[in-house]
Amino acid sequence: MTRFDLGPWRELQEGVFVAQCQPEGVNLGLVVGSDACLLVDTGSSPWQGAEIRGSVAQLTSAPLTTVVITHSHYDHAFGLAAFRDLEVFGHASLGSSLRSPAAQAKAEELRIDPDDIRLPNRPITLLAAKDLGASPRNDRKRWVEISHFGPGHTAGDLVVLVPDARVLFAGDLVEQSGPPQIGPDSVVAQWPKALDAVMGMLRPDTMVVPGHGEVLDRMDVLEQRGAIGATYAQCEWLRNQGVGEADAYGHPELEWPYTEEWARAAIAKSYAELAVLVPRPVRTIPLTAV
Repeated sequence: MTRFDLGPWRELQEGVFVAQCQPEGVNLGLVVGSDACLLVDTGSSPWQGAEIRGSVAQLTSAPLTTVVITHSHYDHAFGLAAFRDLEVFGHASLGSSLRSPAAQAKAEELRIDPDDIRLPNRPITLLAAKDLGASPRNDRKRWVEISHFGPGHTAGDLVVLVPDARVLFAGDLVEQSGPPQIGPDSVVAQWPKALDAVMGMLRPDTMVVPGHGEVLDRMDVLEQRGAIGATYAQCEWLRNQGVGEADAYGHPELEWPYTEEWARAAIAKSYAELAVLVPRPVRTIPLTAV
């Protein structure tokens, strides 16, 4: 049976909290201002979402008015039914991804009524911002910046920056509990570009909350950007040399980041993307005079 647990809220910076919930050890974010507060992600089910909402009410008297869904995967988005009366930001692509056969199958597996898989009511394609008043213990202005920098982990990744506290919630664009997760809905070719844009938002002391695991910093994001970018570039080079996917991992001239399992999955996805984007090179054979 799937375990649905919610851990305690932990304050990272003034009025900025993180809590971890099961399954999947997903990180939730809470940003508290003098006028309102904002929740980042909603857990894995409507009943877990209700528990999260109750825990926010116990933590702060500031009204919860806004929710941000970082992407469509069930551990981040399936609790949204508990927040249907609030303002909910999510990328415009969630309209299709949360209605996809894969999402419906996951709901059935978790015994969730498919009608309880809700959609954001504030779809965005690029940028949004939310004013929360002031920081709880000083007069600094508190707002959040919600940004989409293109596809990466999924087609609709959002990041949430709290500028005055120097905290960024990165969703699954960045990971700590394991390598960056590449799935069927990932776009390896574009992921490094999204992380380049994220890097531009970070200062040396910015705290980066990944989708799973412990808090990271700017250099950790740079390292993951390099690993993903190098993997795709190596696949592109191999394919241009006529090396097939089955022989890519064992190529003697190359090394791969993370585990063999991760690398093989990344190679498969990269080759699939390259097959669509780049026609396979045609090798000409010179004619021999007879």
